[in-house]
Amino acid sequence: MGDGIDRALARASELEIMVHNEVSLLERSYSENELRIRSIVEDLTSQREAIVNNADRVRSAIVVAHEDLTLALGTVAGRVSGEVSEAGAQVMKSFSDQGRDITGQLGKVGSEMVEAMGDRRLVLIERMAITADGVNSALAASSDLVTDALKQRAAEITERLTATAATSSWLADLVARVAKVR
Repeated sequence: MGDGIDRALARASELEIMVHNEVSLLERSYSENELRIRSIVEDLTSQREAIVNNADRVRSAIVVAHEDLTLALGTVAGRVSGEVSEAGAQVMKSFSDQGRDITGQLGKVGSEMVEAMGDRRLVLIERMAITADGVNSALAASSDLVTDALKQRAAEITERLTATAATSSWLADLVARVAKVR
């Protein structure tokens, strides 16, 4: 009977060592997973900051391009209007008989050109707005993809931790049984 008790104690010691080893492995695994998660979060934070910075750059570039385009169109309209006025004055000097008719026609053509350029400017501004909306949509989609990837990784980690918890519960049951045997 003393021999059986010695064997049971030896077996209990072996099981206790195995439990300690498993606990150490679980602790190491937990630490590694925590480091991985922190690394992923830091990476995602830097990617998000880069996306925000790029969005700001795109917005400012669009604003600058819009302002430049407005100034250029204003300058062109001014030049066209000035050139039309000069041509009208020269035609009036050359053709005094038809001066009034030609001046009226040139004024009309100049107005139409200014209107056409104004319409074209509006079309360009609309295109730029559509492009800006497209960029915003692309950024939102990219943000959604990053969020989905995070959710998927979190689910994987949760699944691994659940499996580890199940193993820990099995080991706890085993330790409890060994304790009852002692």
